[in-house]
Amino acid sequence: MLLPALCEPFPNLAEVAWLFHDLGRERDFTAVLDATPIPSPWIDAARAILGDEIDVAIRILEQLGHPASLAHARRRAAERLAREA
Repeated sequence: MLLPALCEPFPNLAEVAWLFHDLGRERDFTAVLDATPIPSPWIDAARAILGDEIDVAIRILEQLGHPASLAHARRRAAERLAREA
């Protein structure tokens, strides 16, 4: 079910994870990820986003070398820091 998503540059699983995160439907997308037998760093990044572990997601996205997704994650982390300050 997620195989096409693993082969496309955008939207990628990280971006879809942000959508589910913002909608408060993390469990729904986590269930889909859990049913995916193909290991992928994109799945790891999505799990980190869904688990509210933005720092972990950023590290994974740095390794993947996808500048748009990395910039988005960094912006989200900065927004969180600004809210908490």
